[in-house]
Amino acid sequence: MGLLAQIDAELQKDLIDFVKAQEADTSPHTLGEALVKEILKDIINGNARISGCVTNHAKKRMYLELTFYEEDTNEQAGDHTQA
Repeated sequence: MGLLAQIDAELQKDLIDFVKAQEADTSPHTLGEALVKEILKDIINGNARISGCVTNHAKKRMYLELTFYEEDTNEQAGDHTQA
């Protein structure tokens, strides 16, 4: 079973729409640049967060772990206290 067959239909449609929009964009850009822009939008809008990172100083690279659409951990733990 291929990757797209494992993704639900709505997410699959969103992915296809994103790729089509990038193909239609005539300005010089790479798919990687477009992905970074979309991820940054999700972080700014509160739909994603940087949940971890590690740095390889020898190769001068940083790897980030991103978490999308995470449920409130207070709700998961049953903590419904109000501030």
